[in-house]
Amino acid sequence: MGDVAVTTRYQTFVHTVPAQTAIASAITTNLNLGSTQLARVRVTIPNGHAGITGMAMEFSGTRIVPWNDTAAWLRGNNEIEWLDVNLQVGRTVQLRGYNLDLIDHSFFLTFELDDKAFLNTRQTTIIRPV
Repeated sequence: MGDVAVTTRYQTFVHTVPAQTAIASAITTNLNLGSTQLARVRVTIPNGHAGITGMAMEFSGTRIVPWNDTAAWLRGNNEIEWLDVNLQVGRTVQLRGYNLDLIDHSFFLTFELDDKAFLNTRQTTIIRPV
């Protein structure tokens, strides 16, 4: 077997939104993903959110989840969604959130990142089978 270049990686993050955070004053959390291709994001909205919470993701001032609509939010209850993004991002994305409930709520995110677009400028990780 030859060397295998690892170009796809996964990064997880828990985005917690405090209770009684109004839509007009949604919180923003900066998350450094590095310079990479954001292929997909899995968003888990646990049971209990009941549609009274919302989250969104932005890059360089543009809403990318939900796509390009600053008034739209991901809302739901007891749902898991893989969302295709396919966008090159440089370092920091912003996670935004609101929560109209009386208790804190969290969104669970898994980012699928594809570094192959940056292999010419970044160090490649090599895995050698034993």
